Amino acid sequence: MDRLPLAMVLPLLMIAACSDDANPTDATGDVETFEDSCAPNCGGLQCGDDGCGGSCGSCKSDEKCVDGVCLALLYPEICRGFNAPSSDDCGLVKRQGCCDAHNRVIWCESGSLYCVDCAKPGSEGDCGWKDTLFGYDCGGVGQSASFPLECGKECVPKCTTNQECGDDGCGGSCGKCDADSICGSNGICIPSMASVSGTISYEFHRPVFSGDGVALESQTGPASGLAVVLKDSTGSVLARSMTGVDGSFLLLLAEPSSDLELQIFTLFEGPFGPLMTVLQPSSTSTVKAGKWPVWAWSYAIEGQEEQGQGQGQGQGQDIGNIHISVEDGAQAIHLFRLAKFAFDFLITPLVDGDLSQLVSLAVLWSPDISWDCGYCYAKGVGQTAEQAFDKPYFCDSIFIDRLGCWSGSALFHELAHWVLRNHTTATFGMGNHWAGQLLDPPFAWSEGWASFFGISMNSMFFQEVDPILWAPLEFNSVLVSYDNDSKIKTSIVVPDPTKGLLQPLDERFVTKALWELWFALASTKSPDQAAAKTMVENLVSKRMLKWDRGHQGVDLVDFLDGLVCKNPDHKTIIDQSINTGLGFPYDDGGHCP
Repeated sequence: MDRLPLAMVLPLLMIAACSDDANPTDATGDVETFEDSCAPNCGGLQCGDDGCGGSCGSCKSDEKCVDGVCLALLYPEICRGFNAPSSDDCGLVKRQGCCDAHNRVIWCESGSLYCVDCAKPGSEGDCGWKDTLFGYDCGGVGQSASFPLECGKECVPKCTTNQECGDDGCGGSCGKCDADSICGSNGICIPSMASVSGTISYEFHRPVFSGDGVALESQTGPASGLAVVLKDSTGSVLARSMTGVDGSFLLLLAEPSSDLELQIFTLFEGPFGPLMTVLQPSSTSTVKAGKWPVWAWSYAIEGQEEQGQGQGQGQGQDIGNIHISVEDGAQAIHLFRLAKFAFDFLITPLVDGDLSQLVSLAVLWSPDISWDCGYCYAKGVGQTAEQAFDKPYFCDSIFIDRLGCWSGSALFHELAHWVLRNHTTATFGMGNHWAGQLLDPPFAWSEGWASFFGISMNSMFFQEVDPILWAPLEFNSVLVSYDNDSKIKTSIVVPDPTKGLLQPLDERFVTKALWELWFALASTKSPDQAAAKTMVENLVSKRMLKWDRGHQGVDLVDFLDGLVCKNPDHKTIIDQSINTGLGFPYDDGGHCP
C-alpha cells in the first residue's frame, strides 16, 4: 500500500548581520568612544542572530534553528502507520519523507508526521525512493539525488566552482545568464546568436447564462503558461521556454539552424520536472491509470538569421501569431489555462512557493469521452505521459467530461478536492449525493467548499462575478446559482437556527455561506483575490489542521473558527454575513490554538 503524501513546507532561514564599525578618532588622535547603539532584537526567538552580531540562543545537538525556532531532528519512537499521526509536528520532514536507521519511512502529511515500519511482516520491502510517488516509501529503490534518504540530512547544491547557471540539483539555481545569453550544457553562459519568437492565441467558448439556459460565446485569448520547445531535424531539443501572460515566447539559440520544429505542450514544469498537464486519453470511459499523450501542436520553421554582433536577442526570426482553433483542440488549452491560473494565484501560496511540495496532477479530457464518473478527482490514480519528458509520471488525476471543456467552475471544483485531499485533514471520498440532500457537516463542508472554490476561481479568472456552477453532462447537467440576483434560480435548504452546530447541512448552503463571506471579507462584491487568498490559506492554518470542534471531522465551524483565530475582527463579519444574514448558529467559541 503506497502512502498518500500531503504537502508541508518550511520557511527558509534568514539571518541578518550587523557589521562592526571602527570607532572614529578626533583631530588630536584621541579615540572618541560611543555607547553601542545596536539594540539586540530576539522578540521571542529561541535561537539565531540577534541583529547585532550576538545570539538569541542555541539549539540542542538534535535540533536545528529555523527562523529563530529550534526544530527537532528526532523522529517518533512509535510508528502508528497510515491511519494516525506519529507526531503532531513535522519538524524538518517534508512531503517526500526520508528513511531512518530503523528502516522506517517518515513523511509529513497535513502538518503532522506519519511513520510506517518497513521491517514489519507484510511490508512491501525496505524503505527507498519511488518515482511514481515522488517520495520515500516501503518497497522503494535507492534514493533521490535531490531529497536525501537519511532523515536529518539536507540536499547539498551541486554547483561547480566556475559554474554560472543551471540547476543546482536541489530545486535552486547555480545562477542566471543575461537576457541575451543562454546556459550551455557545461553550466557556462554563452551568447545567443539566433532566436525564434512569436505569440500563441487560442479560441475558447465562454458560457453565457440566462433564464433559458446556457449559450456559448466564441472568444479569443492568449495561450499563456504553455511549454514551447524547439527541435532540430534529428529531434534534439535546442531551446525551451514558456509562453508569457500575453501568449508570447522567445527561444534563444547558440547558433542559427534550419529545418526546425516548434512544439507546444499543455505542460507546467516545476523545479523537479513536470507538475501539471492536460492529457489526451482515448478508447476508454473508465476512471483508471493509463499512458496518454500530452495535448500538443507542432509547426515547421525554416530557420533563423544570425544575429549581428551586439544586436541582442531582439534580432532573429519572429514567426508572428499562431492561432489554435477549437477544431485543433483549443479546448485543452483552455482547461490548462484554468488549472495554471489556480496554481499561480491560490494553490502555490499554500506551500509558500515551494512547488516541490505539490503533488503532480494530470487533467484528462478528450472531445470523444464521457467518463463513467462524469467529473471526478482520483487520488493516487497516476498517469504517464507518452512523450519522453524527464519525469513523465503524474500522481493524481482529474477527469473532465467531454462536454465540460468550457466549464471553469467544474474544473475548479475538482481542483478543490485535490487541494483538500493533499493539504488538509478534510474528509475525502464520502460517496454519492444529490442536490438538496442534508449531509453530515464534514461531507457538506468538503463538497460545499469545492463548489465555492469553483465559482470564486472562475470569477477571478474572468474578473467578473459569476455565481453559477455549471457541469454539463449528456443527460443530467448541473446548473446551480449562488446569487439571489442571478437569472438562474436555485432552491437552497437553509439550517435551523435553533438546532445548533451539529445539524446536517445542504452542501449548497455551505457554498452560499462561503460566497457571501468572500464578499464580506473584501468589503465589496467583486472577485477580490486578497480575500480569496485569506480563505484558502485558512485551510492550512494551525486551527484547521490541529483542532476539531462541532461535528467530528473538518466542517464549516472549524473553518469559521480558523478565520476568527487569525483575526478577531472576522467575528463581526461572520455575524453579519452568516449568522444574521443566513441564519447559521455559529458562535466563535474561543477555540484557538
